[in-house]
Amino acid sequence: MDNIQSTVPAHIPTELVRDFDIFQDILGFQDPHDRVLAAQKTSPAIFYTTRNGGHWVITRRADVHAVLLNTNLFSSAGVNIPPFPEGTADSMPARIPITLDPPDHTKYRKLVNGIFSPKAVAQMEVASRELTNRLIDGVMTKKEFDFVADISTPLPVMIFMTMMDMPLDRYDELSEWVNEFFVSTDIATQVGIMKKIELYMESVVSARIAKPGEDVVSELLASEIDGAPVSREVVLSICNLLFLAGLDTVTAALSYLAYGLAMQPKWMTTLRADPSLVTEAIEESLRIYAIPNTMRRVTADAQFNGIQLKRNEVAFLCLSVAGLDDQFVKDPQVFDPMRPRKPHLAFSGGPHRCVGSHLARMEMRVFLEEWLKRMPDFKLKPDKPLVYRGGITFALQGLWLLNSPVATH
Repeated sequence: MDNIQSTVPAHIPTELVRDFDIFQDILGFQDPHDRVLAAQKTSPAIFYTTRNGGHWVITRRADVHAVLLNTNLFSSAGVNIPPFPEGTADSMPARIPITLDPPDHTKYRKLVNGIFSPKAVAQMEVASRELTNRLIDGVMTKKEFDFVADISTPLPVMIFMTMMDMPLDRYDELSEWVNEFFVSTDIATQVGIMKKIELYMESVVSARIAKPGEDVVSELLASEIDGAPVSREVVLSICNLLFLAGLDTVTAALSYLAYGLAMQPKWMTTLRADPSLVTEAIEESLRIYAIPNTMRRVTADAQFNGIQLKRNEVAFLCLSVAGLDDQFVKDPQVFDPMRPRKPHLAFSGGPHRCVGSHLARMEMRVFLEEWLKRMPDFKLKPDKPLVYRGGITFALQGLWLLNSPVATH
């Protein structure tokens, strides 16, 4: 893996520098949340690392949220860790609207909002429930199974691919592209994967232009911006973004939900007794096991919370531990669906708040409702250690579970 190391810029005080690698330090057999939480507790709220080209790390919820809201000073455009080599950013396939700032971001965001609105997502619930039960059929009589391979990967990926009218027989291959993209810190590898994704999505867009359907791509192609039809290039860019997000994030969130319940089986009994608490359990899982992080580029020399920032410096925002900030949450590492407040940034915040949050919550709720009805309690398989993925999006690379042989419909 590429691990570009820089020197400390002259304007950064020594006491704000820490040796912290967002990829290597949080990869392997330790939950990356623990590593980042340790940095939150023992390091300055905003510190600098020379790893991966050099960047700021922001761990406290209030600071992270302030950055997300301040789009004038902190831009989503042209940012990457490690940094793009000169000229490389222009060759990276576009991902509208996440790579745009307001006001341009706003008009493109509106295109996607309707597609993932609560009303639109509700129409997917029956299909989601049917798929969930088919997947449960495949594991309910097994003594052991890999939750990631058998449940949390196929469930959201197949739902997304159905919404996009993409052939389901390729979901293994397409999911691997996304995982490889988020694992890699090599720019050439990332660009190569994005170009594969764009080439594939070009074929999908071309097919919908020739024969429109009732899918997301067709809906985008039929949309307008400022009274003019949306261009093919804009639709392709949006599809590039939806591909990366749709084939990864809910998989990781579902895996951590199952992991949390395996670690706290008493809550499965509570949820079966009172299914109305399912949504509370999901929000608590999103709080304690938030999986995304994000980046911003500083647009001008400025002071932020007493720290001197320089133009084009990059900040890594630890959304993953915003819900674990003890300045906002009492006993933050305790999994407790009954707690009255569950503040988190699992879906980011500000203008770039995750447009797929309604879909993600629906998929997680439907999964948990059906799982509790049909499956017995389960626990981690002790001889299969968990392997984690760090970086921009945290994930479990496998989650082997043991269950009782008495599962019934």
